[in-house]
Amino acid sequence: MTRKLPALLLFLLSFGLFAQQQEGTFTIDPPTFDEDDEITITVSGVDPSVWGVSDVYLWAWYFDSSGAQAGDSPTNGTWENSNEVQRMTDNGDGTFSYTLTPTTFYGATGISRIGMLAKAKDGTGDKKTQDNVVDVGGYQLVLTAPTQNTTLIDAGTEVTITAATSIASTYTLTANERLLTIRQPHQQNIAIPLL
Repeated sequence: MTRKLPALLLFLLSFGLFAQQQEGTFTIDPPTFDEDDEITITVSGVDPSVWGVSDVYLWAWYFDSSGAQAGDSPTNGTWENSNEVQRMTDNGDGTFSYTLTPTTFYGATGISRIGMLAKAKDGTGDKKTQDNVVDVGGYQLVLTAPTQNTTLIDAGTEVTITAATSIASTYTLTANERLLTIRQPHQQNIAIPLL
């Protein structure tokens, strides 16, 4: 029994050392923004002492207008040695912040989404938070049905088109310069017989 107890303690200690990813809560101010707006990213729920450090760094990437991941922040540094430029400000209340303008920060335009996580300077051993990805753009429209870029249907067939937007909107749907329908903000779906 006495041999098993030290082995069990060593196992539990090693588990605690390797299970270091923390679940941070990210907020962005303002919450809706364009790629050329200054924003402040704040993360809470992160205790850097769990990683054996006192500083927290932003690790960031972005997506282009087609939705494809386009690159990392040019000043991320390496995973083992984050650039000091991306050290987050300790707000003294258990939160850490970083202020940036996406076009300047990434050195790019046509940014549709940004991704981020908070990490120790050396992120080795999972010393990080989960990924957090947010949409960029003051007005956001997502076509939810149909989901294909091109949908072929037979004449006389009815098709339902649905979309979600960041604010209440009125849609005008045309085909071959012919008005098919107008969707008011309170309508959820549009069912259109195509002739």
